[in-house]
Amino acid sequence: MQDNIQNERFSNETEEFYEKYPTVDLDDVPKSVWESVKGGKSLSDAYGEHRCRMERIQKQNEENRQRSTGSVTSHSGKRFAYTESDVRNMTRQQIRENYDAIIKSMQRGNFARR
Repeated sequence: MQDNIQNERFSNETEEFYEKYPTVDLDDVPKSVWESVKGGKSLSDAYGEHRCRMERIQKQNEENRQRSTGSVTSHSGKRFAYTESDVRNMTRQQIRENYDAIIKSMQRGNFARR
């Protein structure tokens, strides 16, 4: 009887989860979310909280990078010094947009490797 209830709950919650998060595979759901589900939260709610937490962390990390004393951004927020790895990770569009700063970075003493 208990197994039937748990199976039905799992079935209902996974159906709701896939409606809310159609591109997320259950294999990609972190262990912390499953722990919350075991504690009684719905899968969708627990995963939603996880995503919000990750977005806040990402936003805070970006703000910290912008404010760090090692930041190489100008007052406009655009970088004025790049490393070789920065350029390797850029799209063609980003390279075009930052071309002058990239060339200046190269002229200042080649690329500083990270």
